Amino acid sequence: MTELIIFVIAIIFEGFFSGSEIAIVSSDNGKLLNLALSGNKSAKLVLKLKENPINFLTVCLIGTNLSAATASFSGTMFILQHIPEYKNTGIFFIIPIMLTFGEIIPKTLYSKFATPISLAISRIIKFLSVLLKPAVFLLNKWSEFISSFFKREENLITREEFYHMLNREKDCLPEHLQVIINRFKGKKDIEFALFGDKK
Repeated sequence: MTELIIFVIAIIFEGFFSGSEIAIVSSDNGKLLNLALSGNKSAKLVLKLKENPINFLTVCLIGTNLSAATASFSGTMFILQHIPEYKNTGIFFIIPIMLTFGEIIPKTLYSKFATPISLAISRIIKFLSVLLKPAVFLLNKWSEFISSFFKREENLITREEFYHMLNREKDCLPEHLQVIINRFKGKKDIEFALFGDKK
């Protein structure tokens, strides 16, 4: 029966981590700020966590994945050792149970009561952030490395496209700006680029 106990505990932890992610992200910044200004330390801590979401999201991701892996393994071992006659069908019930009690229900409840729950769990998440700091650091660096291969190019436009946009709105521009635009027409050594906000 040890495997079953571990399975239940692992699902509880999975629900905690998956729900905590939703609770902190969905918490009301206005309420948190008012509480923080009144001296509530938990509110200050939640706001601090939300300033750098990558860290606490990584902590929740690590916790969720480890808990899910433990639940899957212990659930499978329980079926194989105690009810092997149902091994072909029993194992298929593990995933629905994990999704229901480890993901769907916790996320629904945590999102509904996001602010009070985020206040209650803030110290735990902060402690785990410190405890798992090396792992969080390595995972974040790995994520940045992978993301570097998918960087968006700058939003460049050709000179012709630029002139086309200006001509389309030309009548709405002041006369002195129209004169400046006309002076640049025909210049071949000018490159126009519109840069979007970098994210």
